[in-house]
Parts: sequence; C-alpha cells; structure tokens
Amino acid sequence: MVLPSWNPQFMAFWVALSGGLFAAEGLDVEVALAAEPLDAPIAFRRGVAEVGVLPPPLYLRLIADRCPIVVCANLLRNDPLNVVLTRRAAGRRGVAAGLPVAEAVRRLRGLRIGVAPGPTDRLQALCAWAGIGASDVEFVTLTGPEQNPAFAAGSVDGLSAHTPYLERALVDDGGVLVVHASAGGAAPVRVAQVHALVASRVFAEEAPSVVADLVAALGAAQDLLRHKDARAVEALLACGIAGLERRHLERTLEIYAPAMPPTPAVTCATLRQADTFRVTGSGLPGMSDAELARFVWEGTRSPAL
Repeated sequence: MVLPSWNPQFMAFWVALSGGLFAAEGLDVEVALAAEPLDAPIAFRRGVAEVGVLPPPLYLRLIADRCPIVVCANLLRNDPLNVVLTRRAAGRRGVAAGLPVAEAVRRLRGLRIGVAPGPTDRLQALCAWAGIGASDVEFVTLTGPEQNPAFAAGSVDGLSAHTPYLERALVDDGGVLVVHASAGGAAPVRVAQVHALVASRVFAEEAPSVVADLVAALGAAQDLLRHKDARAVEALLACGIAGLERRHLERTLEIYAPAMPPTPAVTCATLRQADTFRVTGSGLPGMSDAELARFVWEGTRSPAL
C-alpha cells in the first residue's frame, strides 16, 4: 500500500489498519511510505504500485494524464480545513462555536489568520462567498509545523488548519472552533470526495476480490469514525500519530465524524466534485462521463465472499 505521507487525514485507512479491519477481511496490508509525496503517483505511472491512498491533487492528475488507474474508495468528504480562533480573539469578535458558517466567516474581518501556502485560495473563496473581500482578512502564510507555535504565541488570531494542528490548537491552547468546515454546513466547504483509495487498473482487474475486501474494511472504519466509536480512538492511538494523545484524538472524532462519506463508493460525480474543490482544477471538465467512468472502480464483492 503506497502512501505519499503519514497523513492523519487518511484516518479511515489508519483505523482499518491498526483496528484490525483489514485483517478481519483476510488481508495483510503492508504500508510503503514514499520518500517524497510525489514519489507515490510516480510509482503508479511506472506501473510498480498496485494500490495506494492519495489526496486529490495526486490522483486527479493521474486521471487527467490518462494513467491506467481506478479510484476505488472515497475516504473523506468536505473541506478538512477548519478555522480555530484564540479564545481572546473569539471573545473580542463575539464569536462562538456553532454559528452559521457565513456569519462566522464574516466575523473574521480584521483578524490575522494563519494558513498553509496551498489552501489560501480556498479560504479566500470562502471569505468571498460570505461577502468579505480579500483585504478584510490578513492571511499569514504558515507551514504546518509553524502553525501551533504562532497560535500559542498569539502572533496570529486564528488558524485555518487541519489535523493534527487543529486539535493541538483546540486542546492544548484553548482555541475556539468557529468555522467547522468538515461538517459541510455551507456550499463552499461541502464536497463529496477528498482523499481516495487508488489501484492500478491491472491489479483491480486481476484481483477484484482483494480490492473489494479493502473497500469493505475502509467502509467499516468509516462507520466507526462516523459514530465516534471508542474503537476508532484506540486504533488511531495505536498508529502513533506524532503529538496526538487520546484527548486530541477524541476531539479529532468530534470534528471529522461528519466528514465520513455515507459509503466509500466513488462515482463520476464525486470525482468531479473533488476536482472543482481544487480551485486550479486538473482538467477533468474536459473529459466526458464515458471517459471518466474508466477511472471509477465499480467492482462488487462476490456473493461467495
């Protein structure tokens, strides 16, 4: 199983792996972590990878380049970036958890919000949707490792962050979750598919029952996460995600439970949503549904299994 990085957002995969769900399907899954993130799609291009977990920019580019892959399972939906404010900034703006997304975003006016370089355009698009201009919020570019120190020091008023930086800001530094994008409560943050299980077309055709078992295990993991089952926390703890203890992971489930798709099924429609979710896109709009369907795994578990 090829992965581009040790990404906590692949939580359905980690729960299936460490929670014994792959093993329950008779699978012995070995993780091959890429030396560099781009090495993962390169392995598919070279025909040496059989199956892997990839984020949208990587698997959408493979599709756009007509590489022989199929997308087998949808692991996450909605924008994984959520906005957390320092308690001081939240009090100053009169904003609390639970506000409608548009109102919460409008209360970011005049604040300094730390955000990683890549997702800045998504946050800007969210602000524009809520009716505030690019100059109304000061975006401070921070890499992931820089985010929590800046938040703790008060050099920013908030973060647009995902796991694991989000939970650390909330649990360790008393932050307030003001825009729960992962709940999908507004159109700009609602998307049917984010990360996905990908297989080479050859492997999917030669070992359809293995792919079906992988998808079944991932679906079972999503059920545990969706219902905030204690077994999901135990499985994530067993993964040893750096810097996340039980108290953090319990908050992880609260935030990302609504981001679990109802099923891991992939369709042309979910792929197109994953593409439009990335402002730059990858060329999928130029593909017909008939052509795009070639990259969707539609296998089902055999009745004998």
